[in-house]
Amino acid sequence: MALTGGGGAGNVVGGANPSGTGSNLNYIGDHAHALSGVVQPTNGANATAFEFTTGNSYLVGNYTFNINMADLSTNTNIGYLMYFDDQLVISSVAHTSASYSPGDIDIPVPIIIPPFTKVKVEAYTTQGGTVDTFHTITGRVYA
Repeated sequence: MALTGGGGAGNVVGGANPSGTGSNLNYIGDHAHALSGVVQPTNGANATAFEFTTGNSYLVGNYTFNINMADLSTNTNIGYLMYFDDQLVISSVAHTSASYSPGDIDIPVPIIIPPFTKVKVEAYTTQGGTVDTFHTITGRVYA
């Protein structure tokens, strides 16, 4: 059953740009998604991909982390940090080398986001300069 705007359920469509990119979680019926677009961390400075607070429903879904391989050099670490209510709940790093294989990249990570949770996802890199990263959250919303 799709959620509607009343009775404490999620909005049919929420957020300022429901079909585009941004740092918010967007609701479509009983599903939700967040698409970061390009997020560019630099060495020593994390970049925020998402920052939002869930409503009175919870989300069961997946988080996916992607990078632009062309931006990477050898011996670089790049990863993400996911916080719920300012507490680190998931952290992952991908290591690059001359014989790099994706490993922790492009693999959906199962997540459950509780109601009324402040969510923040950041990307980081040990490489000088910037690296293009892309972040996605998709899932089903339950009242």
